[in-house]
Amino acid sequence: LFVKCDAVAILFDIAHILSCGKDVLDASEAFLAAICQTLEPDSRTQAVWKKITGQSWSSPKVRRIAVVANQIDRFHTADVDAVNDLTRSFSARILTRLPSRIAWKTMAVSAVRCTCPSESHDSLRVRLGEANDAGEVPIQEVPVSRIPASWCQRGKWEWPLQWTPDAVFPSSPPFPMFARPVLPRIRESLPETAGLDKLAQFLLDLQ
Repeated sequence: LFVKCDAVAILFDIAHILSCGKDVLDASEAFLAAICQTLEPDSRTQAVWKKITGQSWSSPKVRRIAVVANQIDRFHTADVDAVNDLTRSFSARILTRLPSRIAWKTMAVSAVRCTCPSESHDSLRVRLGEANDAGEVPIQEVPVSRIPASWCQRGKWEWPLQWTPDAVFPSSPPFPMFARPVLPRIRESLPETAGLDKLAQFLLDLQ
């Protein structure tokens, strides 16, 4: 794993974590830790590797890691910074233990944007169905849960020690699940994205 690549993007569904609770957050953190362990394993792990394979451990060439909150367009536009902070909060404890040769960054993206911003405090404008002959797409206002303001401490968003999803996020589903991307009528054209350019710039070291 990671033998031939020098940059890695690790995606997490923050909306799913929020909707499920602390157990899924803990599992996500353990998953990230397991991946990072393969990049720089401790001496015991290296000894096990050598015993199994008969070869000494050779560190992968990975030099950039992006931990990504995907499908950011499922959140209210005012909560994007909160999602960024929450992604960094659970991952930084692990990423800061990586060797200094590995640069890392957290960010939030949508490979294809499926929703539109709304002026409402608790809704999103979701694109539904296919575009008509005039290129118009049906749009519907749907409820979306907001990340509680109490999770923001001294200007930074942090995960609480525990939370009950049904009580904290009243919308059902709390974050739109059924939004469909609107693909360009000219198939060679790129669909609307969010943050994908910044992700590519970081991974390809174009900054």
